[in-house]
Amino acid sequence: MKFVIDNYSDSEQTQPLYLQQGLRSLGQEAYISDISHVSVFDLFDITQPEIYISSIERVSNAVIQYLKQSDIRMILNVNNKNLKEVKEATEFLHNNELAVEFYITNNYNFPNKINNTRVVKLAHAADTNEVNDLDFNYHIGKAIFIHEVEKEMSYKTSFHVMSTNHSIEKSVDICLPCVAMRPLFSHYDEVIFKNLNSINQMFLTCLCSGVKTYYDNTKLEDIDEQISAMMGESFNLNYKSDNRLADFSEISSIVSKKHVGINRAKTLLSQVKGK
Repeated sequence: MKFVIDNYSDSEQTQPLYLQQGLRSLGQEAYISDISHVSVFDLFDITQPEIYISSIERVSNAVIQYLKQSDIRMILNVNNKNLKEVKEATEFLHNNELAVEFYITNNYNFPNKINNTRVVKLAHAADTNEVNDLDFNYHIGKAIFIHEVEKEMSYKTSFHVMSTNHSIEKSVDICLPCVAMRPLFSHYDEVIFKNLNSINQMFLTCLCSGVKTYYDNTKLEDIDEQISAMMGESFNLNYKSDNRLADFSEISSIVSKKHVGINRAKTLLSQVKGK
Protein backbone atom coordinates (compact mmCIF):
# COMPACT_ATOMS: atom_id res chain seq x y z
CA MET A 1 0.00 0.00 0.00
CA LYS A 2 1.02 3.61 -0.45
CA PHE A 3 0.99 5.95 2.56
CA VAL A 4 1.55 9.68 2.96
CA ILE A 5 2.31 10.64 6.54
CA ASP A 6 2.06 14.22 7.73
CA ASN A 7 5.00 15.00 10.02
CA TYR A 8 3.13 15.85 13.20
CA SER A 9 6.23 15.13 15.32
CA ASP A 10 6.93 17.48 18.19
CA SER A 11 9.55 17.81 20.91
CA GLU A 12 8.04 14.88 22.86
CA GLN A 13 7.44 12.28 20.12
CA THR A 14 8.39 11.27 16.58
CA GLN A 15 5.59 8.81 15.78
CA PRO A 16 5.33 9.87 12.10
CA LEU A 17 9.04 9.19 11.55
CA TYR A 18 9.14 5.75 13.11
CA LEU A 19 5.84 4.74 11.48
CA GLN A 20 7.26 5.68 8.09
CA GLN A 21 10.42 3.63 8.66
CA GLY A 22 8.39 0.75 10.07
CA LEU A 23 6.00 0.68 7.12
CA ARG A 24 8.92 0.75 4.68
CA SER A 25 10.55 -2.14 6.53
CA LEU A 26 7.29 -4.05 6.02
CA GLY A 27 7.42 -3.51 2.26
CA GLN A 28 4.98 -0.60 2.03
CA GLU A 29 5.47 2.70 0.22
CA ALA A 30 5.53 5.48 2.80
CA TYR A 31 6.28 9.15 2.25
CA ILE A 32 6.53 11.85 4.88
CA SER A 33 5.87 15.55 4.47
CA ASP A 34 4.99 18.55 6.61
CA ILE A 35 1.48 19.29 5.38
CA SER A 36 1.63 22.81 6.81
CA HIS A 37 4.46 23.81 4.45
CA VAL A 38 3.44 22.22 1.14
CA SER A 39 0.55 22.37 -1.28
CA VAL A 40 -1.88 19.64 -0.26
CA PHE A 41 -3.18 19.28 -3.81
CA ASP A 42 0.32 19.00 -5.29
CA LEU A 43 1.41 16.50 -2.63
CA PHE A 44 -1.53 14.17 -3.16
CA ASP A 45 -1.49 14.58 -6.95
CA ILE A 46 2.19 13.59 -7.11
CA THR A 47 2.22 10.75 -4.54
CA GLN A 48 -1.28 9.32 -5.18
CA PRO A 49 -1.54 7.67 -1.74
CA GLU A 50 -4.15 5.17 -0.65
CA ILE A 51 -3.82 6.15 3.03
CA TYR A 52 -3.14 9.54 4.60
CA ILE A 53 -1.98 9.69 8.25
CA SER A 54 -2.04 12.89 10.28
CA SER A 55 -3.08 14.25 13.67
CA ILE A 56 -6.59 15.51 14.25
CA GLU A 57 -5.59 19.14 14.88
CA ARG A 58 -3.78 19.34 11.52
CA VAL A 59 -6.77 18.53 9.29
CA SER A 60 -6.92 21.69 7.21
CA ASN A 61 -9.62 22.91 4.87
CA ALA A 62 -7.37 21.98 1.92
CA VAL A 63 -7.09 18.41 3.20
CA ILE A 64 -10.87 18.21 3.63
CA GLN A 65 -11.54 19.54 0.13
CA TYR A 66 -9.09 17.17 -1.53
CA LEU A 67 -10.12 14.03 0.36
CA LYS A 68 -13.82 14.68 -0.31
CA GLN A 69 -13.17 14.30 -4.03
CA SER A 70 -10.79 11.33 -3.80
CA ASP A 71 -10.64 7.73 -2.60
CA ILE A 72 -7.82 8.42 -0.14
CA ARG A 73 -8.55 7.07 3.31
CA MET A 74 -7.50 8.97 6.42
CA ILE A 75 -6.07 7.79 9.77
CA LEU A 76 -5.84 10.39 12.54
CA ASN A 77 -3.74 10.49 15.69
CA VAL A 78 -5.73 11.80 18.67
CA ASN A 79 -3.05 11.65 21.38
CA ASN A 80 -3.44 14.40 24.00
CA LYS A 81 -7.11 14.86 23.11
CA ASN A 82 -9.92 14.03 25.50
CA LEU A 83 -13.00 12.08 24.50
CA LYS A 84 -15.19 15.18 24.25
CA GLU A 85 -12.75 16.87 21.87
CA VAL A 86 -12.55 13.80 19.64
CA LYS A 87 -16.34 13.44 19.53
CA GLU A 88 -16.68 17.08 18.51
CA ALA A 89 -14.02 16.70 15.81
CA THR A 90 -15.71 13.53 14.54
CA GLU A 91 -19.01 15.37 14.22
CA PHE A 92 -17.28 18.22 12.40
CA LEU A 93 -15.67 15.83 9.91
CA HIS A 94 -18.97 13.99 9.42
CA ASN A 95 -20.72 17.29 8.70
CA ASN A 96 -18.05 17.91 6.05
CA GLU A 97 -18.77 14.47 4.53
CA LEU A 98 -15.32 13.20 5.48
CA ALA A 99 -14.86 9.75 6.98
CA VAL A 100 -11.94 8.57 9.10
CA GLU A 101 -10.61 5.03 8.60
CA PHE A 102 -9.76 4.91 12.30
CA TYR A 103 -8.23 6.94 15.11
CA ILE A 104 -4.95 6.01 16.78
CA THR A 105 -4.33 6.88 20.42
CA ASN A 106 -2.08 5.92 23.33
CA ASN A 107 -5.02 6.43 25.71
CA TYR A 108 -6.16 2.92 26.58
CA ASN A 109 -9.18 4.32 28.42
CA PHE A 110 -10.76 5.41 25.13
CA PRO A 111 -13.64 3.27 23.82
CA ASN A 112 -13.07 1.04 20.80
CA LYS A 113 -15.42 3.22 18.73
CA ILE A 114 -16.27 6.91 18.72
CA ASN A 115 -19.41 7.78 16.77
CA ASN A 116 -18.97 4.60 14.67
CA THR A 117 -15.30 5.37 13.95
CA ARG A 118 -12.87 2.69 15.11
CA VAL A 119 -10.23 3.53 17.72
CA VAL A 120 -6.90 1.65 17.55
CA LYS A 121 -4.73 1.75 20.68
CA LEU A 122 -1.11 2.46 19.77
CA ALA A 123 1.31 2.87 22.67
CA HIS A 124 4.41 5.01 22.45
CA ALA A 125 7.48 3.32 20.97
CA ALA A 126 11.23 3.72 21.12
CA ASP A 127 12.55 5.56 18.07
CA THR A 128 15.57 3.62 16.80
CA ASN A 129 16.05 5.44 13.50
CA GLU A 130 19.67 6.40 12.91
CA VAL A 131 20.79 9.76 14.29
CA ASN A 132 24.14 11.53 14.13
CA ASP A 133 26.46 11.05 17.08
CA LEU A 134 27.97 13.94 19.00
CA ASP A 135 31.06 15.74 17.69
CA PHE A 136 32.48 15.90 21.21
CA ASN A 137 32.86 13.56 24.17
CA TYR A 138 31.99 13.92 27.86
CA HIS A 139 30.87 11.80 30.81
CA ILE A 140 28.53 12.70 33.68
CA GLY A 141 27.15 10.43 36.39
CA LYS A 142 23.46 11.13 35.95
CA ALA A 143 20.95 12.71 33.59
CA ILE A 144 17.75 13.88 35.27
CA PHE A 145 14.78 14.25 32.92
CA ILE A 146 12.01 16.61 33.98
CA HIS A 147 8.85 17.85 32.28
CA GLU A 148 7.93 20.52 34.80
CA VAL A 149 10.15 22.63 37.04
CA GLU A 150 11.11 20.57 40.08
CA LYS A 151 11.62 22.34 43.41
CA GLU A 152 13.92 19.71 44.89
CA MET A 153 16.55 17.54 43.25
CA SER A 154 19.40 16.15 45.33
CA TYR A 155 21.63 13.37 44.06
CA LYS A 156 25.02 12.30 45.38
CA THR A 157 26.97 12.51 42.12
CA SER A 158 27.15 15.21 39.47
CA PHE A 159 24.19 15.43 37.09
CA HIS A 160 22.67 17.32 34.20
CA VAL A 161 19.03 18.35 34.26
CA MET A 162 17.37 17.78 30.88
CA SER A 163 13.99 18.34 29.31
CA THR A 164 12.18 18.21 26.00
CA ASN A 165 9.77 20.89 27.27
CA HIS A 166 10.94 24.19 25.81
CA SER A 167 8.72 26.20 28.15
CA ILE A 168 11.17 25.42 30.99
CA GLU A 169 14.41 25.63 29.02
CA LYS A 170 15.83 28.33 31.35
CA SER A 171 15.46 25.95 34.31
CA VAL A 172 17.50 23.05 32.84
CA ASP A 173 21.02 22.38 31.62
CA ILE A 174 20.00 20.82 28.30
CA CYS A 175 16.73 21.35 26.46
CA LEU A 176 16.32 19.55 23.13
CA PRO A 177 13.60 17.71 21.21
CA CYS A 178 13.53 13.97 21.91
CA VAL A 179 15.17 13.00 18.62
CA ALA A 180 18.21 15.15 19.48
CA MET A 181 18.49 13.65 22.98
CA ARG A 182 19.26 10.12 21.81
CA PRO A 183 23.00 10.55 21.13
CA LEU A 184 23.44 11.79 24.70
CA PHE A 185 22.40 8.62 26.56
CA SER A 186 25.76 6.86 26.36
CA HIS A 187 27.43 9.80 28.11
CA TYR A 188 25.66 9.07 31.42
CA ASP A 189 25.82 6.16 33.86
CA GLU A 190 22.14 6.55 34.73
CA VAL A 191 19.13 8.35 33.31
CA ILE A 192 16.46 9.24 35.88
CA PHE A 193 12.97 10.44 34.96
CA LYS A 194 11.67 12.70 37.70
CA ASN A 195 7.94 12.25 38.42
CA LEU A 196 7.21 10.05 35.41
CA ASN A 197 3.43 9.76 35.09
CA SER A 198 3.22 7.49 32.05
CA ILE A 199 5.50 5.55 29.74
CA ASN A 200 6.55 7.94 27.00
CA GLN A 201 8.77 7.70 23.93
CA MET A 202 11.82 9.17 25.70
CA PHE A 203 11.62 6.60 28.52
CA LEU A 204 11.30 3.69 26.08
CA THR A 205 14.13 4.98 23.91
CA CYS A 206 16.39 5.20 26.97
CA LEU A 207 15.53 1.63 27.97
CA CYS A 208 16.14 0.42 24.43
CA SER A 209 19.61 1.97 24.44
CA GLY A 210 20.64 -0.24 27.37
CA VAL A 211 21.55 2.63 29.69
CA LYS A 212 20.34 2.30 33.28
CA THR A 213 16.96 4.02 33.26
CA TYR A 214 14.86 4.74 36.33
CA TYR A 215 11.96 6.83 37.56
CA ASP A 216 12.07 8.91 40.74
CA ASN A 217 8.49 9.74 41.66
CA THR A 218 7.04 11.67 44.56
CA LYS A 219 3.81 9.72 44.04
CA LEU A 220 4.16 6.22 42.66
CA GLU A 221 0.60 6.13 41.25
CA ASP A 222 0.41 3.19 38.82
CA ILE A 223 3.72 3.54 36.97
CA ASP A 224 4.93 0.10 38.16
CA GLU A 225 1.77 -1.50 36.81
CA GLN A 226 2.19 0.31 33.49
CA ILE A 227 5.76 -0.92 33.12
CA SER A 228 4.85 -4.52 34.05
CA ALA A 229 1.88 -4.55 31.67
CA MET A 230 3.97 -3.27 28.76
CA MET A 231 7.01 -5.48 29.39
CA GLY A 232 5.06 -8.62 30.27
CA GLU A 233 6.94 -9.02 33.56
CA SER A 234 7.99 -7.00 36.59
CA PHE A 235 11.12 -4.83 36.63
CA ASN A 236 12.04 -2.63 39.58
CA LEU A 237 12.91 0.72 38.00
CA ASN A 238 12.20 2.77 41.13
CA TYR A 239 15.37 4.78 41.78
CA LYS A 240 14.57 5.07 45.49
CA SER A 241 14.50 1.28 45.89
CA ASP A 242 17.56 -0.49 47.30
CA ASN A 243 16.68 -3.44 45.07
CA ARG A 244 16.36 -1.45 41.85
CA LEU A 245 17.33 -3.15 38.61
CA ALA A 246 21.06 -3.23 37.88
CA ASP A 247 21.27 -5.37 34.73
CA PHE A 248 19.27 -3.80 31.89
CA SER A 249 20.09 -6.35 29.18
CA GLU A 250 16.74 -8.19 29.45
CA ILE A 251 14.46 -5.17 29.56
CA SER A 252 16.44 -3.51 26.76
CA SER A 253 15.97 -6.64 24.64
CA ILE A 254 12.20 -6.67 25.32
CA VAL A 255 11.86 -3.04 24.22
CA SER A 256 13.95 -3.57 21.08
CA LYS A 257 11.87 -6.62 20.09
CA LYS A 258 8.37 -5.46 21.04
CA HIS A 259 8.24 -1.69 21.43
CA VAL A 260 9.94 -0.01 18.48
CA GLY A 261 8.57 1.61 15.33
CA ILE A 262 8.13 -1.56 13.28
CA ASN A 263 5.93 -3.07 16.00
CA ARG A 264 3.60 -0.07 15.93
CA ALA A 265 3.61 -0.07 12.13
CA LYS A 266 2.56 -3.75 12.17
CA THR A 267 -0.34 -2.94 14.49
CA LEU A 268 -1.43 -0.03 12.30
CA LEU A 269 -1.14 -2.06 9.10
CA SER A 270 -3.14 -4.94 10.56
CA GLN A 271 -6.08 -2.56 11.05
CA VAL A 272 -6.12 -1.16 7.50
CA LYS A 273 -8.93 -2.81 5.59
CA GLY A 274 -8.19 -4.17 2.14
CA LYS A 275 -4.41 -4.05 2.60
